Order: sequence, then C-alpha cells, then structure tokens
Amino acid sequence: MHNFAADLQAAQADLVLQRELLAVFRTPATLAPGDPGVPNPGLVTEIASVLLDEWHARYTIKKPLRFVVSDSKNVKNALACWTPTNDWVVVSLGLLWLLSENADRLSRDLLFVLSGPLNLQMTQRLRGDVSRSLAYTESLYAGAVAFFIGHEIAHLYDGHEGFRGHSLVPGKVVDPNLTHEYQALELGADYGGTRAAGRVAMKKFIDILEAPLVQGIEDQLLKRELLLIVSLGPLLAFTLFQPEALKQVLIDAGTHPDDRYRALWMVSNLMMFFDELKDQQDPDAAIEQISLALTIVLIQNAAANDALVQLFELAPRDGDMAVLRTSGIRRLLFSEEVTNHHRLLYATYGPLKDQLQRFARGPDAMPMQ
Repeated sequence: MHNFAADLQAAQADLVLQRELLAVFRTPATLAPGDPGVPNPGLVTEIASVLLDEWHARYTIKKPLRFVVSDSKNVKNALACWTPTNDWVVVSLGLLWLLSENADRLSRDLLFVLSGPLNLQMTQRLRGDVSRSLAYTESLYAGAVAFFIGHEIAHLYDGHEGFRGHSLVPGKVVDPNLTHEYQALELGADYGGTRAAGRVAMKKFIDILEAPLVQGIEDQLLKRELLLIVSLGPLLAFTLFQPEALKQVLIDAGTHPDDRYRALWMVSNLMMFFDELKDQQDPDAAIEQISLALTIVLIQNAAANDALVQLFELAPRDGDMAVLRTSGIRRLLFSEEVTNHHRLLYATYGPLKDQLQRFARGPDAMPMQ
C-alpha cells in the first residue's frame, strides 16, 4: 500500500507544489485520500495506491510519485506537478464530490429508470440487493476517479513537462502558436486516463458478478451490459459537458481541447481498450454501447430525467442506434469538423512524443496508437 501519510508531509514541505496549488486551487491546503472528508475515502485510497504503485514501479529515475487531495471544495479540477524533488498528482475535493454525486445519481437512473428500456437484465436484478447496488455505484465512481488520476500520471510519466512552455494552469496558453501541441498532450494524457479507468471499472464491475446474479441472462446481453457500464465510469469525466454544447461553435484555443474532440478521442480509446481484452468484443456492439454511455452522461448532465425516459423508450422499438440519432451523438462522433481536428491532434502527438522521450520517467512511455 502506498504511503499517503508521507506524501501529505512532503506536500507541506514542497514550496513549488504549494505555489501551484495556490494558483490552480486557490488554497495550498491538502488532505490524504483516506481523510474522512473525502467521499468514499477507502475507495479513493485503493485506486490511487494501485495506479501510483503500478506506474512508479516502472520509473527509471530516482524521484517519488506522490498523490494528495487538494482541500478545495469550490474548484473542480486535477493537476500534475513536477518539482525538483517530487512528481505530484493532485485531485481536488470539489471534483471528487462532484464525481461521487453524479455516480450516485447515474446509478439510481440505471437501476430504476433505464434498466427496463435498455434491457439491462443484470442491473434490474440488483434493485433489491443493497450491498451489490452500492458496489455498482462504486464501480462508476471508481472509473471516474481512475480517469483523472491516470490522466495526470500520464502527463508525468511521458515527460510532458519537457515541452516548451507547458502550462500547469488549465486554460492558460503560454504561446498561442503552440495551441495544437498543448491539446495533443492533453489527448495523450487522456489515453492513459481512459485505460486506467477502463481497467479499474472493469475489475470493480466484474467483482459484482456471481453465478446466481447472471443465471439465465444471454451471454451477448451480458457482454453489452458490461460494455455500457464500464464505459460510463470514465465518461463521467464529461460531467460538466452540457448537451447544448453540441450545437455551439467548436472552440479551437486553449491548452485543453474542446470537449467534443476529447469525447471522440475517449470513444476511440475505449474501443481500443475493449478490442485488447482477451474475450474479443464485437466492434459494432462496442461503439454502440460506448456511444450510448456518452448519450446517458450528457443527458443526465442536463438533469432531464423526463428526457432520459422519453429518449430511451425508443430503444426497444427502434434499436439503440435510434437513441444515438435522436440525441445528436452521431453528429458529435462523425461530424467532419470534429474528426478532422481529431486527426490533426493525433498527427501532432507523434513528433511530440519522440521529442519528449528523454524526459519520460521510463523507457516504456504510455503508447498512443
């Protein structure tokens, strides 16, 4: 188990980190992930410990990889900070509470609103089982937390601080001529975050499955449900993305890509993650369930339960793709403007990755295929 008490002590002594915390979170105060003020502290501690120890074991430089929670309730963000003595991953208390609340709400919607229209047979069987329902909610929250921790670790491990003028403060562009390079680095980190989230959510969800719970459910239906639930965790990273944004002008500025580019990239990453599983998934079923997961998250963000029910009542009659057509997600995924910019950022990352290799923490930097 990772030593988070040592991390908390080191955070209070690291002046470079203190300055960054003040700039990003407006407070230098930090907590250990096991602090009782953290939502589900045991789960956050478990996820952070697994991911940090996994990647720190690959370090070929003598520098600790550390994790703390910023005691900022109002700022919902995460950051990677490289200081002369430590590599830091920081997630704010406000972000963790937001993810926890949305995982709770999403879990209730799946159990009591959507499980019927979407024919989620295993989910329906969880309704009267309090302990497994809680584990179901935790699998969603775990995937979301793992995405943010994995994203920041990817920045560190892949040596992104070696890029000229890389800014730690989200949204701040040091050199406007390097916008695409900044955004490409964010997509590279999203790759690491999505894979971390997929692994964590998959394990948490599979832990729920037992013979009596899945008995009599067709194997294909169970696989589709698994694809959907595992996709929902990392996609909770888009918890602030509103459906109305689909109709707005795309923003091609700042250090972070427009959420539509990131959504398309996350869909691609999840497709690759599922494709690499030993039990090969049907690509058509995978893209359909990942897209459905994104649809659910976006509509839930608008707090429109009536819209959720109305939209997903289409599914049994017209098929899942009718939901995608109605919601506009197909337009998001396949619009020419989004896909062209996605290709541009993808092409930009290759040369950057080569350039930053000497700053990487180990020889096997996270790939971006």
